[in-house]
Amino acid sequence: MVGYKQTEVGVIPEDWSDPQLTEIARGDSPICYGIVQVGSNTRNGIPVLAIKNLNSDYATNIHRASADVERPYTRSRIGPGDVLISVKGTTGRIGIVPDGFHGNISRDLARLRLGEGAVPRFCFQMLQSDIAQRRMATAVVGTTRMELSIAILKRVRIPLPPTKAEQEAIAEALSDTDALMESLKQLIAKKRDIKQGAMQELLTGKKRLPGFSGEWEVKRLDVVAEIRSGGTPSTNQPEFWNGDVLWCTPTDITALNGFKYLMQTSRTITTQGLKCSSAELISYADWQFVFVPVAVPAPVSSRK
Repeated sequence: MVGYKQTEVGVIPEDWSDPQLTEIARGDSPICYGIVQVGSNTRNGIPVLAIKNLNSDYATNIHRASADVERPYTRSRIGPGDVLISVKGTTGRIGIVPDGFHGNISRDLARLRLGEGAVPRFCFQMLQSDIAQRRMATAVVGTTRMELSIAILKRVRIPLPPTKAEQEAIAEALSDTDALMESLKQLIAKKRDIKQGAMQELLTGKKRLPGFSGEWEVKRLDVVAEIRSGGTPSTNQPEFWNGDVLWCTPTDITALNGFKYLMQTSRTITTQGLKCSSAELISYADWQFVFVPVAVPAPVSSRK
């Protein structure tokens, strides 16, 4: 491809580079993690950021360590523009220290203080991208609590435009998109609240639509609908599984996360598995109730 080149991070423009994070860090401030034991919360102590504080207002719910606890960790002190990366537990979350904030970080975070050639807002966006997230995810180790070592983090490569002007322009465009997405989230939340209020009135008869009157009736669900229970083919019979029949579980319903229609399931069964169990086929537009701590109804979409 003319004007592009193949690198470890993929195909990028000819004039871009793919440095390791350690190569774009400021020389006197190597990538490092923070305070191992932050101690008790101390009034008027030094603010110490943890994973939960990333992308918050950086003002509330912040632990404050005593000067004695913080003093041995001067190397991990943070200031405006420092990029933060979670390296323990929930790995790969990214934050950027806002103007006016000075403090330290906990052991669960790493600090990336950038040198002259890199723009913090660009690196903040880049490290959240699939390009960087995949590279960090493959380096995570651990069984009960995942961890990304500083040594490996330093070697993570990212695509980098040659000028700060281009980095700033990209960061600005992505920041505008983030702001638009946030405003849409707030609008959706507002509309959802409005809908919930309308449901409370319309679905209880407190408010009637024009042209409708009369008393409502109360009926049992099994009077107005056919209710069926499901079934599970034997997991000891491989021939019952991984077929062409969608097999719905409570996990599939909760995974809808507010989406209305069930289009796919995480597991499938074979026709033989269907015949040799109490599982039943349900058709398009049937409603399936899966009994979890809170019953969640989901209409089943037709599968083409």
